[in-house]
Amino acid sequence: RNQKSFTQLLTLASGRPGAVAEKGCEECGVLTDLSADATQALYYSLTSKPQILSLNLVSGEKSILVRHHHPVLDARFSPDGRWIAFHAIAADPLRRQVFVAPVRPSAPPPESAWVPITDGSAVDRYPAWSPDGSVLYWVSERDGYRCIAARRLDPATKKPLGEMSYLQHLHSARRSMMHFPNSNMGRIAVARDKIVFSLAERTGNIWVAEFPVR
Repeated sequence: RNQKSFTQLLTLASGRPGAVAEKGCEECGVLTDLSADATQALYYSLTSKPQILSLNLVSGEKSILVRHHHPVLDARFSPDGRWIAFHAIAADPLRRQVFVAPVRPSAPPPESAWVPITDGSAVDRYPAWSPDGSVLYWVSERDGYRCIAARRLDPATKKPLGEMSYLQHLHSARRSMMHFPNSNMGRIAVARDKIVFSLAERTGNIWVAEFPVR
């Protein structure tokens, strides 16, 4: 069955009931973020030309922000809207690399203008910005588990400052990101003083059964 994806706009009336929804656009791919001023929606498309696009929610105009020959996914706007962070799938499907690229609606920047945040040697994905844009967080599997990593960035160029570090290791067999039925559940959200993420929890019980005597 053919399916069409579209962006749905929901206008909120100051938190009151009766919000009005309207269709923003068809064939918009997968929505991943909204700009801080709520005027731009960010999404990616996995067509013959993988790309990340923005949709102006006022004018309806679309702009290609990143184009590549391999899939580019899960883009997030920086707090000031001047950059996007995303991850790319390399030729090896078991590797993901996190990048930051400048937002240039007039023309997508060349790959040489992307700023590599990780080295592409492992599965690093689902980036999220700190509220001031000075740190980038992501989910990393380079130690065999899905853990939360971070790297500080230069305020002007967004080039990494120092090495990556782990904010939280998640190696427990009971509570882990590895148990998700869908890895997309591993996305994270960052606030000024906290990070919110999902963990799958596994529990088990041992039962003793008494068999009737015959």
